[in-house]
Amino acid sequence: MIVMACYAVEDSLKRISVVVLVALAAVISCGTSAKQPASAGASRSQAGRPELSQGVTEFKGGLSAISADSGTDVWATGEFAILHWNGKKWSAVPDPVPGTAGGLKAVKAFSKANVWIAGIGKTGAFIVHWNGSKWTRISTPALANTDDLSGIAGSSPASVWAVGMNADGSAPAILHWNGKTWSRVKASLPRGANGGYLNSVAVLSPTDAWAAGAYETPGASHTLVLHWNGVKWSPVASPSPGTDAYLNSVSASPAGIWAAGVGGSDGADALALRWNGKAWTKVAIANPAEVYLYAVTALSPTSAWAIGDYSDSSFLNPDRPLTMHWNGKVWSRAANPAPRSTHLVAMTVISRTSIWVAGQKGPGIFNPVGVLLHWNGKAWS
Repeated sequence: MIVMACYAVEDSLKRISVVVLVALAAVISCGTSAKQPASAGASRSQAGRPELSQGVTEFKGGLSAISADSGTDVWATGEFAILHWNGKKWSAVPDPVPGTAGGLKAVKAFSKANVWIAGIGKTGAFIVHWNGSKWTRISTPALANTDDLSGIAGSSPASVWAVGMNADGSAPAILHWNGKTWSRVKASLPRGANGGYLNSVAVLSPTDAWAAGAYETPGASHTLVLHWNGVKWSPVASPSPGTDAYLNSVSASPAGIWAAGVGGSDGADALALRWNGKAWTKVAIANPAEVYLYAVTALSPTSAWAIGDYSDSSFLNPDRPLTMHWNGKVWSRAANPAPRSTHLVAMTVISRTSIWVAGQKGPGIFNPVGVLLHWNGKAWS
């Protein structure tokens, strides 16, 4: 099934520089980043609104994160909005932080009565919690000097990590929940770094967690991978091709540890990294043209999925949704029914026969729509 819902202008998709496209007036209306839809294409009702399905009502907000604790409890979040799947349909949920200028950029669901959301608002980063009946905005000194939170994950309800960027951009922001309070945790950057941020975090156990993003040196951006050993966060060497490389996500499970992002001189080459137990290695991906990978996750040592978008570099040709499968030897593209101008950015795995993907589609930057795809073990729908 494809589910679409209207959402707002601001980019919520993990910190990629905005590229403004200019065309002749009254001919083309652009102004998008590499991650934002660039053309129209959603069907419209007589009221001029995107037509929705699966019982989802129109809402202000986008989709940049998704998390499931079961097949009947899935949460998708983004700009100014939340969706919930109860096993039968998606429904809009009231925004727990109304009026924020940013978005709900990360979500982690432990149960129907324990959900964490992190993001950015008018006054900086925020964290909210769902207890099964209401949302509570967390007030904690740990959020001081935190500009943005883009990832959240945990091994248990008593051990949750949230990551992002400090307000001054000098270092990543890392926060930890011990079941009672949030606290700030320091992390070192590779030698020579003059700043850095984290986009994603994945947790295997209280003594084994990974975070991914980028660090900067004069004139260049490099992939950043940090590892938590139960005592401290430390940088781990990772392939970083070109001068414009960064990681959008990291995933970790007994099936495998992967990271996804881009590299190259212009940040437009797909980058998939795999941890072999001793080191991070680059896994080759055939690039159709400009490719952006936003998420990757393993189902087994010989099965993994990656999502994103690609284009043929044509000014008038919109980006296309990308789903790729790893068979243990090579990556290959898999068909999906999402329309053009769709950017697939977040993924959650329930089982080998149930995977949800969230993303966004145009038209334009003023009225894009959210997109949700589902894998049933045989095909994307």
